[in-house]
This record gives sequence, C-alpha cells and structure tokens, in this order.
Amino acid sequence: MLDNILAFPGLEFSWQPYEDLCLQQFVDSINRFRSAEDVDQLAQPFDVLAFLQSRGLVHADFLLALCQWSLRGVHRPNVLSERRPTAKQLVLLYDHCCEWNVESTPAL
Repeated sequence: MLDNILAFPGLEFSWQPYEDLCLQQFVDSINRFRSAEDVDQLAQPFDVLAFLQSRGLVHADFLLALCQWSLRGVHRPNVLSERRPTAKQLVLLYDHCCEWNVESTPAL
C-alpha cells in the first residue's frame, strides 16, 4: 500500500479525499502492529519508518513491533534470502525509541 501512496504525486489525475483515505487506512493498519510477524508483512520496514517519520505519523506501538522484528532479524543467517536490519538502521531505531521513551523495551 505504501508504494501506491508514494505514487499519488506522480499521477496526472487524482482525488485528494481518496489519497487522504488511503493514507489514513495505511496508518491505522500500521498502528495496529504488535509483533514481529506483523512487521514481517512489510517489504521494507525501515522505509515505512522513514515515510511515517517524514509525515509525523510514527507511533510507539509500531516502534515496539519493529524492535521485535529487528531482534528476530539479527539472529537470522546473513544470506541474501533473509531480510535483516543493518547496523545503521538499528542505530536509527534506537534513536527513535529514545525519542519516544520506549528504550526500556526488552527487544531493544
């Protein structure tokens, strides 16, 4: 869904209420994430984090779920078929967690 939202500005014809509705639905679904399995549905979880940050829509529950996904990801084998967070992404996630006062989460 994020790919569709990002494509809206490039469309020749668009309808702002539809764009707003799509964005709201996307944010609502992201804010319901509670576990690593939820975050695993996303193709690029840290791209979603960057998008939410750029719009001021980051939610603490998404950060906690992303921490769980990252914890699980760092223990996966370092092969191309596995999605894992990079060290830079982990530092960025830690900074966001400190900003949102959720740095005491066990997964971090």
